[in-house]
Amino acid sequence: MASTTLDHNAGEWKKPAVGWLKYNVDARFFARARVTSMGACFCNPTCNLVAGLISWRQPMLSTLEGEA
Repeated sequence: MASTTLDHNAGEWKKPAVGWLKYNVDARFFARARVTSMGACFCNPTCNLVAGLISWRQPMLSTLEGEA
């Protein structure tokens, strides 16, 4: 039987290094409306929002496409 180890820091947000931006994305799927929504934001090393965007796609994307 294989043992499973959980990385408790996997979901922890870390600020980017100086000179870099952090890009966070997410997708949500609305089956009834057959729509996929996606959002993204760019943050600088001082954790200030630099840019953001949202997008809707219809017909709905597959989970693999939306998360990519």
